[in-house]
Amino acid sequence: MKKPAAEFTHAQPSSSFRLITAEGIPFRVALVLSDKSADENVASEPLIQFFDMRHWPEKGGQKVSSYHLSTFLESDAAERGLNLDGGVADWTLDPASVKAVIDWVHTNPLPTSELEGASDEPEDHNLIHGARL
Repeated sequence: MKKPAAEFTHAQPSSSFRLITAEGIPFRVALVLSDKSADENVASEPLIQFFDMRHWPEKGGQKVSSYHLSTFLESDAAERGLNLDGGVADWTLDPASVKAVIDWVHTNPLPTSELEGASDEPEDHNLIHGARL
């Protein structure tokens, strides 16, 4: 029996949420403001970060990968999926999970001032495919 696709189910604005992929892998996805810029005259760009919640859940999960938000949103990952780390097969998002992350980003337009104090601590906002974390 095919597992249902991931979908965003919590509309409250938040800087992070939880995702369970169609393969059953729980991730925490967070928006944070980058503290580094290659050009000092350019404002920092928000990052989207992915954490595997099977490892160190009490600390918000094991950091898997991060992308500049614009790079993530402009990619074709919603059509093909996204390999977050080539060395770990479980760290791959299926297209439905990528679409769910994009939907969450679009429904959570957090201004830069809110992201500046964003914590990597987990919040209880969930993106799920079948069961809550």
